[in-house]
Amino acid sequence: MHLRGLALFREIYWAGSITAGAAALHISQPAASRMLRHLEDQLGYALFERSEGRARPTAEAQVLIHEVDEIFARVKRTSQVARNLKKGGGERLAVVGPHHLTITLLPTVLKRLQSRFPDLELALDAQGLDEQLNSLECRRADICIAADLAPPPGVEARPLGRSGFVAVMPATHPLAAERVVELADYARFPAILWGRVGPLGRLLTARFDSQGIQPDIRLTIGSPLLVENLVRSFGYLSIIDKAAAASLARAPGLAVRDLRPEIEFGLFAFWRLEAPPSAIREAFLEILADALRPILEDEAPLPRKAAIG
Repeated sequence: MHLRGLALFREIYWAGSITAGAAALHISQPAASRMLRHLEDQLGYALFERSEGRARPTAEAQVLIHEVDEIFARVKRTSQVARNLKKGGGERLAVVGPHHLTITLLPTVLKRLQSRFPDLELALDAQGLDEQLNSLECRRADICIAADLAPPPGVEARPLGRSGFVAVMPATHPLAAERVVELADYARFPAILWGRVGPLGRLLTARFDSQGIQPDIRLTIGSPLLVENLVRSFGYLSIIDKAAAASLARAPGLAVRDLRPEIEFGLFAFWRLEAPPSAIREAFLEILADALRPILEDEAPLPRKAAIG
């Protein structure tokens, strides 16, 4: 198989017709048809069902497209690195973190990093834990940040600190008059809580279960970014991690209170074990630790190592 044939397959798949695929590659429609037939002969199965001028992907094509997209993403990145090397640069750092940190804290950290390394190319993405591990495995990320992670084999982790949860509610909520909110209060008042997806959601669920508390959940969420607007809209009690709560401490109309008993977790940076030493990575970790210092407590202990999944 040649890249040219795979490129045509990719263009036809996403455009929906051989004519559009041919136009994207600047070849004639008959030439595109011959190239597609040759690719299908090589593979031993059809990639499209032709009907009324449209090309509908077969089941095999729907599986193959993910691999082909990955190939061309890698080709694009390789081309960019090659161009950067020609200009005398070429260094790049791709960072993946939880959603609230990528919005509130990581942009400032990366800005400070680039001031030290002006020619550095940066990439930032927000992903859940499973996506982070996949991005690291596929080399789409150089360094990831996650909470309460047990690093898999082949990954080196550095503790950034310990954090925990706080209660969030409207300033008019009955519990806003208290200095501390008890976990049991979530059974007494309607609540907005995280689902079981992700390590922090599972941690919260396990703590409620261990305390024998059945919270009065009226709304389940998957991201702390939703807490502020939903608490304002519904007037319910909620929980948020301290790093995300830092931006809510002075938000008008909201009250943030300590939670008892405390629920702690670690925040870790991790990267592939075989990655070579990097002054840029060390500088990033230094700046990140400095930015997190007002939010996090002492360093978290390294968790045990476990396999992915």
